[in-house]
Amino acid sequence: MSAPPLDVNRATYRELSALSGVGPVVARHIEEYRAQHGPISDLDELMSVEGVTPHLMDRLRPQLEVGSGEASSLDAPTGEPTPLLQPGNGRQQPSAGDEIRTRTEAWRRPESAHPAANESDPQNPVVLVVGGAIVGALLSLLVLYLISGTLSFIPRSRLAALETRIATLEGETGRARAELTDLSAQVAAGESRIEAAGTQVAELDTRVAEVEGMRDQVEKALSEVGMLAEDLQTVTGRVDVLGADAARFDGFLDALRSALQAAAEQPSVPF
Repeated sequence: MSAPPLDVNRATYRELSALSGVGPVVARHIEEYRAQHGPISDLDELMSVEGVTPHLMDRLRPQLEVGSGEASSLDAPTGEPTPLLQPGNGRQQPSAGDEIRTRTEAWRRPESAHPAANESDPQNPVVLVVGGAIVGALLSLLVLYLISGTLSFIPRSRLAALETRIATLEGETGRARAELTDLSAQVAAGESRIEAAGTQVAELDTRVAEVEGMRDQVEKALSEVGMLAEDLQTVTGRVDVLGADAARFDGFLDALRSALQAAAEQPSVPF
């Protein structure tokens, strides 16, 4: 069975600190707000308190309610306790809550109503609140140190896990850096090969240009060879003609020779 909601105006520092999600710091801010602005009239007014977020406000709504009582700070660590009996007269003195309310009302009056009051007065509510906040913070740190052996709000097991994770990440980072160095070396080697290939391509382009020039010369030479072949055919034709002429001349000479021989063999006729 859940506990009944607390009256936000009568809840003590200790009760506020025990609420889920509040803690000593926010509880101190709520007390300071009540001391400065008076009783809280609506829970939404807590949104004006330092440290109270909308998420925290949603968690506080089922734990708090607004009552008509005055604010109380009986359990707040405010330094030296106020004695309930005045030494020497045996009369009962007002409670610490009544005394603080009285001093708070006096502190809210104009300065002319209490000219002797100032912020350096050890009984001034502002000094009490600030001193209580400091003492509460110191006590919280002391309890934290006694429980965990460290002033860190992270548990030792989680801290050890984080340290292990950090060491693992550092190892992975070292390996990644080594791989990056290897990749950089490979990239540099690749760039050198690309530059060498570029040089070879330039040389090939030069040779291709030379081959193209030689091809032009070969084509020109072939053209000249073709012309020479045509001239040779022409000369060959003329040689054939001359051969035919020579053959006909040889026939003529043979006929002439035969005629002369025949004439020489016939007897001479006297005139």
